[in-house]
Amino acid sequence: MSMPTLQLLAALLLAAAAVPWKGGAAMTEFLDPGRIHDGVLTLTQDQWRVLEPKSRDLFAVAGYGGSRAGRDDGDFATAHADFQMDGSAFADVAVRYKGHGTFRQSRATLKRPFKLDLNQFVRSNRLGGVSKVRLNNNVADPSFMNEVVAYDLYREAGVPAPRTAHARISVVVPGLFERRFLGLYTLVENPDGDWSEGWFGAKKVMILKPTSEALFVHRGPDWSRYREAYDPKTSVLESQASRVVGLSRLVSEADDTVFSRELPLYVDVDEFARFMAVTVGTSSLDSILGRGGNLLVCLDPATRRFVFAPWDLDQAFGGVGGLGTQEQRERLSIEHPWVGTNLFLERVFKVDDFRTAYRGHLGRFAAGALDPDRIQGRIGEIADRIRPAVAEEGLVALRRFDAVRKGIAVAPVGPNGELPDADVESRPTHPKPILSFAAARRASILAQLEGRDAGLRIETGSVSDADAVRRNAVFAALAAALDADRDGAVTRAEVSRSAERWFGEWTGSPGGVLRLESLLTGIGRLDGRPGAARDEVVAAVALEVLSRFDTDRSGAVSRGEFAGGWTGWYLLWDTTNSGRLGVGELARCLGELVREDP
Repeated sequence: MSMPTLQLLAALLLAAAAVPWKGGAAMTEFLDPGRIHDGVLTLTQDQWRVLEPKSRDLFAVAGYGGSRAGRDDGDFATAHADFQMDGSAFADVAVRYKGHGTFRQSRATLKRPFKLDLNQFVRSNRLGGVSKVRLNNNVADPSFMNEVVAYDLYREAGVPAPRTAHARISVVVPGLFERRFLGLYTLVENPDGDWSEGWFGAKKVMILKPTSEALFVHRGPDWSRYREAYDPKTSVLESQASRVVGLSRLVSEADDTVFSRELPLYVDVDEFARFMAVTVGTSSLDSILGRGGNLLVCLDPATRRFVFAPWDLDQAFGGVGGLGTQEQRERLSIEHPWVGTNLFLERVFKVDDFRTAYRGHLGRFAAGALDPDRIQGRIGEIADRIRPAVAEEGLVALRRFDAVRKGIAVAPVGPNGELPDADVESRPTHPKPILSFAAARRASILAQLEGRDAGLRIETGSVSDADAVRRNAVFAALAAALDADRDGAVTRAEVSRSAERWFGEWTGSPGGVLRLESLLTGIGRLDGRPGAARDEVVAAVALEVLSRFDTDRSGAVSRGEFAGGWTGWYLLWDTTNSGRLGVGELARCLGELVREDP
């Protein structure tokens, strides 16, 4: 069969696989990849200040590379604003910053990522059939196209992925900004009841956004031990939670025969094969393949099986420079595409039915969607449309954009979002943009499927050996400090006593509270090395404690919050209810909780 014929067949098969959209015409028009919306946020000076994280200055003092507050779980303060888009005006909408890496990398600019809730304060507000608007700032994507193209590829492959559009966003703050152009954003569909109704025909669908690398690892029968790691975006019924627990038990305890037979009872295997084909096909490592997170897991109400969808694709197409080399991302193994260990994927990839479906979908994806002519046509159309808006961001942004459109790699932005000099020379260390990466990736996939190339595995992230040793030493010191009787294991009582003792020592006052400076000093003492309080890993732990334990968002941790936080972590990690955790296991759990971010 000739290559053109194969490409045509692949395109027809992918089109036939597309998930039928059940949503309304207004949403279809609003979330159209061909649209560029115009939006204006208007805030008072007081409300503009509300948006800033309370502890932002303290994070800078800590010397840590970014704020741990950048999670989508309410760590950012919500402000009141007025909002206009395409001539429609909405009074009193809820607006806040969002994201983690994308917020961190833009904190020195005004172009922050936003989440808007149009009807949090005024229940009748809806825009194009949606009530929530996500505005991603493309800080790590000089093409402004990664998410639009990648989400489209998932939908084309039959995966219920969010839809996108572009939006020019400006801000008005009387006395500060009259009408300040922030930049060109990617508008991404919010995974909520509106989204699930469009794809599944029902609003009450369990939607999870897992944050753990240990996906579907058994944590016991109690859903409370799973909730934080699975970050539900909807309410979860007991019958729905039992499906997570059941699959986790199957993954952790069943032998290969039972696992292969019962996996289809829990997972839509063909849909997961499609999801993995595109994820692996685009080497999207900031996902289930890498650090965990950045995916949606939905329970289809009709089949009661899990369906997987992508999330946060600004670093698709091998764009995560912190994982593997450029060559490893281009030649990523299709048989072992995950970084390090991943029990769920390791087990699924042994199931014959999954492997057959996955390899078939991957072959069709590579032959069709990744064809250089199709990719070039796809990005060319988008680029022509958005280029004038990119030009408004400045000459450097435009030169970078024009380069990556042609497939030329450019230097990534700095840690605070600083644009490099307008140097568009391609270098081996720069992640390739969509066009050139897709061509190299396609060639590797086809070669691997034909047995001409074994591909490359990424065993660990890009953390150097010295950094890994340092990180492990910090976690080992913390775990050892909890082992009061030095018997090699930590009990819940030891955790409670340690938390009580540390709180008193670190505050120096019975009625005091722990702020970031105190946490840095205290955890630094436990680590014991000179200058440990200024260490990035120590700072990461301190910021994690402040973010997770400060339940009333006061910017400090009380005695009760500190004790409850440590106990909650212990119960989450003691998955067997044994009441004893080895010091090594505790250190590993701390390491998973405080990961290096891209």
